[in-house]
Amino acid sequence: MDLVLDGTDNLSTRYLLNDFAVERGVPWVYGGVVSAHGLVMAVVPGRGPCLRCLFPEMAPPGTLATCDTAGVLQPAVAAIAALQAGLALRLLAAPEGFEPRLLEVDAWDGDVRALGVERDPACPCCARREFPFLHAPATQRAVSLCGRNTVQVRGTRTKPDLEALERALHGIARALRRDGALLRFEIDGHKVTLFADGRALIEGTDDLGRALALYDRYVGT
Repeated sequence: MDLVLDGTDNLSTRYLLNDFAVERGVPWVYGGVVSAHGLVMAVVPGRGPCLRCLFPEMAPPGTLATCDTAGVLQPAVAAIAALQAGLALRLLAAPEGFEPRLLEVDAWDGDVRALGVERDPACPCCARREFPFLHAPATQRAVSLCGRNTVQVRGTRTKPDLEALERALHGIARALRRDGALLRFEIDGHKVTLFADGRALIEGTDDLGRALALYDRYVGT
């Protein structure tokens, strides 16, 4: 039996894993942690909901807390990883009769809840068999602007919520200000100008990978 264990902190990559697993009928174990809170769910194609049954679309960048804006409690990470490993072992050793559930963990208060989840009959992934994250054409998201030590990064599928992102970056970024359809801030030694369409200019580097990492970390994907 094949199985994919999620180890990424990038939401778009999780949707890609979900597309891959559902299309090929391979179980995978989702896990995510922000602050002291975590979620775990085993996705077993054909026997329960997939990730997009719970979260049909990615939230606009800036609307959700991230590990960089809200922090992360290390015991919460350890708890979620342990639960993922336990579910993976169960699926590998005794998949018969397994019923997927969503486990919600609060490592600060010590609470764990098991929530019943159902497959969405209108799910774009496991019901309609649409896999845009898996089969989307490759595009160049970042380009270095000649002679300016600046990289332009394009947004992905959703436009950022500049107001929400401004609130999330308060106390983290320097020189934070919003001018209409622009959000400007300085972080990790770089100046960032974010436009309403999701495009950003990241000054202080010509390294595309570095610019993409900064964008994904502080703006979102």
